[in-house]
Amino acid sequence: MSLNEDSKPLLRENSRSPTPSYGSPSESGSESSDRVLARRLIQTSDSAMEEQSNSLTVEEARSLQEKSIELRDHHAISNTETFLHFLKSNFGTGIFGLSESIKQSGLVFGPVVLVVIAVMAVSCMYLLVKCSRILCRRNRMTALDYGDAAYTAALPFSRRWAKLFRQAVNSFLLITQFGFCCVYVLFIADNIVQILEACGVNIDSEDDNSSRIFSAVILIPLVVLSFIRNLDLLAPLSGIANLSTAFGLITIMYYCFAHLNLPKEGGFAGPIDELPIIAPPLQWPLFFGTVLYSFESIGVVLPLENKMKKPKDFNKVLISSMTVVTIFYVIVSVSGYICFGENIKGSLPLNLPRKGNSNWIYSVVKLYLIFAILTSYALQFYVPIDILERFIIGKMKNRLYNRRIITMMPYILRIFGVAGTVGLAAAIPRIDLFISLIGAASSSCLALIFPPVIYILTYHNQGAHAVRCTKVLCAIVAIIGVVGFGFGTYASLAQIVKYFSDKHQQSAA
Repeated sequence: MSLNEDSKPLLRENSRSPTPSYGSPSESGSESSDRVLARRLIQTSDSAMEEQSNSLTVEEARSLQEKSIELRDHHAISNTETFLHFLKSNFGTGIFGLSESIKQSGLVFGPVVLVVIAVMAVSCMYLLVKCSRILCRRNRMTALDYGDAAYTAALPFSRRWAKLFRQAVNSFLLITQFGFCCVYVLFIADNIVQILEACGVNIDSEDDNSSRIFSAVILIPLVVLSFIRNLDLLAPLSGIANLSTAFGLITIMYYCFAHLNLPKEGGFAGPIDELPIIAPPLQWPLFFGTVLYSFESIGVVLPLENKMKKPKDFNKVLISSMTVVTIFYVIVSVSGYICFGENIKGSLPLNLPRKGNSNWIYSVVKLYLIFAILTSYALQFYVPIDILERFIIGKMKNRLYNRRIITMMPYILRIFGVAGTVGLAAAIPRIDLFISLIGAASSSCLALIFPPVIYILTYHNQGAHAVRCTKVLCAIVAIIGVVGFGFGTYASLAQIVKYFSDKHQQSAA
């Protein structure tokens, strides 16, 4: 049953009551204070639950509180670990595609807008965490994930729309994660082709069919990795992958700074004064999608905050880590574009020299990056496939399917899931277009549209001046996100259609 209108004054009174503080030292024993508190909350009576749940039914409140225990019931992480997790989640394939995004925006205009988008994205992360805390206090919970935060924020208006909002958030999370996996497949295949070409194998790295072939070749290793259902087994590989990514990024940056084309100097990229300050506006939507794709951490904001030993320090960790990320983004994108110029390829490692006895180190760098991205694929793929697995197997258990089929279903889902990402990557073997499409069509919703909407819904009945100003800013950011979503998705799809059209004309000629 749901709460009626007469209970709202009581809810407001309850919202003023003392709320649990995370990590309180008052509780001792084998269980953490958050876990003990959550256990006590679930033991409250049904009548008290109705008063505290703000339009949630008793069953919904119990379900969300049980889920909040699962979200908090993990090994707590320190501020430093949270900081490093943010760096890791943002230093993926997206950072290697930013140099071409500067080509699509301009040498001066691009970095400025990149910083503006970074400020908006980080502000939305902050608002999402703030709303999650407010909604937890209102509903006497300890943690919420992204989808449940959207649901509880919209629930006072309409249960139907709240469910649709949660489904939309979870759907875009799934699309984004699968999109990341498709980009990883292309990144691995393209770099394998270049390594083989550098080793003297008769293969053309400019031929898209080569990427398609090696996308299919890595299908079996990816399926084997996807069968690892315990993330603890991937922890050692993840640590090595982080070191591999750092080594690759440092080497690439050294090369870029050593080959910068300064004014009046020649080189394979031409002098810097020939590069456009502002690119044609028709290319800006592609830039928008690429930049938003690079901010890959929007999906891990709430999970990281939920697992912190000191959640009150989250804002400081968020701002400091994302400041470092943004500075790196600007340096990498600008130096890469100045180094390689208008002929820059969609991913920065693909621009490194391949032939010559002195260039073997760059093939080694690519091998390190391939290993790192393989590990990242296993981690990114785990999230959406775990959601689908729990949903599908839950439906099958309700319909009393054969136990053997239910046991095999997780592996069947993983095989088809990996095959799907490989198939999409092979269908569109252009990593730059894939990055822009995922960024514009999915990341824009998660990073710039949904968080402002959640804030407006959470604070709908508050009229303080600061809250009203924040609502206006949220509306502006959401509008920018919607415009970027529309134009960015259209521009990316148009470029994909143009790519296939050009290929068709070349084959017909």
